[in-house]
Amino acid sequence: MAQKIEQRICIKFCQKLSDTCGETYAKLKKVTVENCISRTIVYDLFNSFQHGRENVNSDDFQNIDKYQNMLSTVHENHRITLRELFEECTIRFGSSQSILTADLGM
Repeated sequence: MAQKIEQRICIKFCQKLSDTCGETYAKLKKVTVENCISRTIVYDLFNSFQHGRENVNSDDFQNIDKYQNMLSTVHENHRITLRELFEECTIRFGSSQSILTADLGM
């Protein structure tokens, strides 16, 4: 967990230095070879720091809201497909699949 926060701080620092997202990812990959966060997460964080985000901690409160939104959507429509669910709830496909199987036991 602490290493991910360190990487988020590095992303924020590189963004403040006007590095591109690709340069930032390359630097992270060079320094943290085994435990580097994914390119997609780097891109998302880079953009959020670019648009004014200051907090480097995780957004667990947003995850809770997405989880509750997904749960209510499933309860409203039991026949919803996985693709419809992740499009409607704006959750990544893999995340929605893991929430359904691991958390909701479906």
